[in-house]
Amino acid sequence: MVRNYLKKGFITGIIFGGIIAFSFLGYIYYISKTNLATNAEFAKNKNIKDLNLQLTNLDGTPVDFTKYSNKYILMNFWATWCKPCMEEMPMFQNVYKSVKDRYVFIMVADHDLQTIEKFKNKKGYDFIFVKTDEKLLSKVGALPTTFVLDKSQNIIFSQTGSFDEEKKFRDLLLKKLK
Repeated sequence: MVRNYLKKGFITGIIFGGIIAFSFLGYIYYISKTNLATNAEFAKNKNIKDLNLQLTNLDGTPVDFTKYSNKYILMNFWATWCKPCMEEMPMFQNVYKSVKDRYVFIMVADHDLQTIEKFKNKKGYDFIFVKTDEKLLSKVGALPTTFVLDKSQNIIFSQTGSFDEEKKFRDLLLKKLK
């Protein structure tokens, strides 16, 4: 008799666990689709000027995109809590060294200025770090997200998710120059 109760409890636990697992997977699928759709909608603007970005340099001044009109721009949205963001930063640094005469790398986060500056200095990165607000990051969607802009600041490439191979990433940037 006790065995029957244990057997029924075990089966009930398996069914209940399965329902929770499928619900969680469905939620993850929904969120990922929503983030990809958000990113696509964001990139649809085509020109960065149309987005009215409110970005702040580490010295507290607004970012002036006209300073970069003679270069292509890589704009990466990241966060210190985002493991894929942290994993791709050293690769960005390596690639930046080889393309910095033609590209500006701008790393965008919604952390406070002190946190961003401390992170940049600790890691020794050469590219530009700026602050934005949560509203902009919610428009971008998932992190990391990267945009490549031409000299007219049109969005010519976007990717949600991290880059995993340095050579492919470098080749992509060089290809966009043509």
